[in-house]
Amino acid sequence: MLFFDIQIIIFFSVQTCASNCSLHGNCEGTCVCFQNFSGDACETMVVPLRVGQSMNGYLESGSWNYYHINASSEQNLIISLHSPPDGGDCDLLVKKGQNPTISVFDYGNFETTKDSNITVNQPGQSMWYIGIFGWSSCSYTLNTALSGGCNCLHGSCNSDGSLKKTILKLFFFCILIFHF
Repeated sequence: MLFFDIQIIIFFSVQTCASNCSLHGNCEGTCVCFQNFSGDACETMVVPLRVGQSMNGYLESGSWNYYHINASSEQNLIISLHSPPDGGDCDLLVKKGQNPTISVFDYGNFETTKDSNITVNQPGQSMWYIGIFGWSSCSYTLNTALSGGCNCLHGSCNSDGSLKKTILKLFFFCILIFHF
């Protein structure tokens, strides 16, 4: 009688990528970024965010994700960051014209709360860069919106928050009075 000893050895290979490709790509040994994202960890969105657009992301401790937006508005730009209860600690920083750093930014929120908001007053036509820093590993949802309120320096505002054209009317009224 012959006996055979058969051994089956199974190897599992788990691929890991930096910051889980920031949830902006697939891990195939290295990150293969989704369309509109670049970087070793797919950390940079290469097209501007649109007002009202939401983005999900993930960061390892000490890592960054970057976005940018041109609100093209005199209404305030509201940038909100939400982390789930067990989502870690993400910090939100914003800078006009370039990516923010921990030491160079125009607006920053370093609180450990799960909801962070930054208001960029009257952003105009400028490009605003949003940096999310993982103080500890964290997941998040980033949202952008324009304020519905009116923040006009002159005149009054319509119900949608846009400036009423009362200054021009006043100018023409003054010219008519002056000519009579």
